[in-house]
Amino acid sequence: MRASTLRQTLADAVVASAVDGAASGTDRFAYRAVPFVEDQPAPERTFTIQPVGPSVRSRRHYTQDEHTMTFECAVAYTDAPEVIDRITDDSERVSQALEGVPGVNADIHEIFVDAGTIAALDKIVISTFVLTILYRLDSGV
Repeated sequence: MRASTLRQTLADAVVASAVDGAASGTDRFAYRAVPFVEDQPAPERTFTIQPVGPSVRSRRHYTQDEHTMTFECAVAYTDAPEVIDRITDDSERVSQALEGVPGVNADIHEIFVDAGTIAALDKIVISTFVLTILYRLDSGV
């Protein structure tokens, strides 16, 4: 698996996760490949996954083809009175979706999901997670 494929695999897992029962049929997680810009609005539950640094060889399992990559997953919400409740409920869904990826993809050995920050910007609130992934690099690289 390459780092770009890893990023898309993580995004697919979040998109596939269900939102709360009170959500409408169109209210779901939507992936965007580019980072958020502070002064621009973002649709509710839009998220991005961006690398924090480069992929490096991992020494955790002592195999030649294992690499580690760290990403930040940022989810945007409309600034509204109930936004903190939505963020806390969704944080459970997002983290569980991401933590389940190694069970369905043999190239991903482990995913560590850590809390990032919750920050209010001009028109949106951003909730972030820090993702550290151990994965098997393709043998053809």
